[in-house]
Amino acid sequence: FCKYLVDFGYDVTVITVDPRKAGWPTDDCLIRQLPQSLRRVVTYYPFSESFKEAGRKTMRLVGKLLGRTSAKQAVLSEAVSNPPPTQRLERWLAVPGKDVYWIPFALSAAIAEARRADIVYATGGPWASLIMGYLVKRFTGKKLVVDLRDPWTFNRIQVFPTRFHNRLDAWMEGHVLRSADAIISVTEPLVRQYREHYPDIRPDRFVLITNGYDPDDIVDITPSPTKTGKVRIGYFGTVYAGRDPGLLFRAARWAVDQGKIAPGCLEFVFFGRSGPEVANAAIAAGAEEMVRVIDSIPYAEALREMAACDALLVLGSRETDSISLPAKIFEYMGLRKP
Repeated sequence: FCKYLVDFGYDVTVITVDPRKAGWPTDDCLIRQLPQSLRRVVTYYPFSESFKEAGRKTMRLVGKLLGRTSAKQAVLSEAVSNPPPTQRLERWLAVPGKDVYWIPFALSAAIAEARRADIVYATGGPWASLIMGYLVKRFTGKKLVVDLRDPWTFNRIQVFPTRFHNRLDAWMEGHVLRSADAIISVTEPLVRQYREHYPDIRPDRFVLITNGYDPDDIVDITPSPTKTGKVRIGYFGTVYAGRDPGLLFRAARWAVDQGKIAPGCLEFVFFGRSGPEVANAAIAAGAEEMVRVIDSIPYAEALREMAACDALLVLGSRETDSISLPAKIFEYMGLRKP
């Protein structure tokens, strides 16, 4: 988005964090595509890798101390080390998410930059970015554009421990959206649902800008399936939000066992950070010899791997399919792959 805003006459300053210190994956090739005129203001992020490692060591120490006394406390130690998702500290103390604690460190920089700007543009998730956009508008009076790359409270995979947390989350969303001068969403169903949910907001404030692909990234990539003799079906990204490849693996296992397809002629390759989930689904289906899992790779390399597949996979999810569309579909379309 920032790459092309400059072409339309915008000067862009981004308030951000150091992704490497935060332990987030980065892609230098994509970063180099940003225009030279773009300014990045890097602010302190409280959840650095060193902070998280200290937290892990503390939890291990607590577990050992509890585990030394009795069997009863050993059970408690296990609960401390592996609490259920709805009872983790983050769920109780961080609404809408832990990145809300980044706001105090970033707000002063954001306000200083916004005073020289015409428009404040807040994109999320994380939803803390949208809350910060709301606060910056309150302090500066600048126009606010809110970009919902995903649904906020309509996100069915986000779980809070109590109704109070859910109400607080909805209250925050309402304040942010009602203060916005424009609200971008990426699918028509999402725009429609937000218009219905907030009838007090003028409908024309909700704007549709779909996801897409950058033609510059694929101009030199030629679709060329591999010559391994196998039909390769590729999946790119994280398997989450109720998306389950297990049914597909079971169908492939059945097709081989029934002689519908020859053994060894089909392979599924999953690129991304879902290795254990995919591997477990393959083992449960008895199809582990058909499935390969490869860790995250740089974007340009991922596009070349897409081009080398015979077909590309999208997994549906009842939790998200009614309002969302996986962004990878657009790269699939750009490469003209089935």
